[in-house]
This record gives sequence, C-alpha cells and structure tokens, in this order.
Amino acid sequence: MDSLRERIGIGGFILLVGAIVIGVAILFSEESPRGDDAVQADDADFEADLVASGVEYDQLNPDGTLNYKLIADSIVQYPEADQARSEHTDLVEPKFQLNSPDEPPWNINARQGKLARAEDPQKPGEEVLFLEDDVVMVQSHPERGNLRISSDSFAIYPHREYAQTDEAVIIDSEFGRTEAAGMKANLTTGLLKLVSENGRRVHTLVLPENFKNSETTDADEDASS
Repeated sequence: MDSLRERIGIGGFILLVGAIVIGVAILFSEESPRGDDAVQADDADFEADLVASGVEYDQLNPDGTLNYKLIADSIVQYPEADQARSEHTDLVEPKFQLNSPDEPPWNINARQGKLARAEDPQKPGEEVLFLEDDVVMVQSHPERGNLRISSDSFAIYPHREYAQTDEAVIIDSEFGRTEAAGMKANLTTGLLKLVSENGRRVHTLVLPENFKNSETTDADEDASS
C-alpha cells in the first residue's frame, strides 16, 4: 500500500486540513519526550511516521473518475516493521464514500478504522478498509429508496466494491428490517448474501403497509385475469 506520506507527494490526491506532522525526525526528535507524548503502536514499540488531523483523500479510477473518498478526523500511520507489523493507517471517525458507475454511492461511517493491505494470498496487496464501532452503510436509491446496513464491524474492499462482516448485521429498507448473523455484499449490484449460524437465523420483519400493497397487487392481478 502506498503510504499516505507517499500519496501526498503525488499531488492532488490528499487534502490535509489542520495540524500535520510528518516524519520521525519531527515527531520523535532527541528533545521530544519518550513517554505518553510519543505516538506508538497499540501493542508493540513501533512509532508512527505520520500524524494528521482533518484528512480528506480521493482515490481515482484509471479513467480519472472518483473511486472513493475517505475523510477522517485524524490519522496515525505506522510503517512496516519487518514481519512483526505490516504498514497500516489508523483512522478516527472515518467517513467513506464508495462510488459506482451505474449505482448511487454508498456512504459509510464508523468510529474507528484501519486502512491496510489484505493478507489473502490469492489477492496479495489488495487494499482493505477495516471499520469498527457503530458501522453504518447507507445507500439512497431513486427507485428502491433508502437502504441502511449496520453492524459492529465491516471489511470494505474498495476496488472490488465488496464488503463483509462476521458480526450480527441489521438491514433496514423501505420494506422492513432483516437481521442476520453475518453478511457478504456486492456493493455494485446490491446483492446481499446473509449468513445464519450458531442458532441465529436470518429474520425479516415486513412493514404492515407493504403487506397491504402486496394484497392490493394480488387482487388487481386476479381481477384482470
């Protein structure tokens, strides 16, 4: 994964609004304290090489159209540290907009996130956005109405426009609510594969007005036949 620091050098891709501190020489100079003031990895003695607040990043498709937009209140990027820790970027209050050529965009919010590379050997180096804590995905469709998907965590694969979670998921639409133990979603086609496991089945609650609409439609079809 190109680091955010490298992306800044490309120009036009990333907009940093607010305080920006780049480089170990700035963050951790000899005069800097090494205690609580030093930014370190959660579970290892690795130091960040970029800290920024008010970040907006636009990822473009090869044809120049917008693939996705990522906004975060703040980021902390950690470099790769041999095999002990892979390069990744921690995100606070990430807001993610995923665009599709033929469908309305998905707007995805969470309280925490991490941008990294997938460890799947079949897709080495694939970019993945891990989101957790109050993850909400919303799509507003002119014909199908609003679709809202919520869970405790999601893994988003922007280039495949694919998302999945092993956590309990709730799907709210104009027609009702569906709950499942997990989900795999093709965000391009809107095809959702729901998972039931450990005794938790896929459960759907249809709103009463949709029953009435269905009954009216059936009655009209019977009358016309």
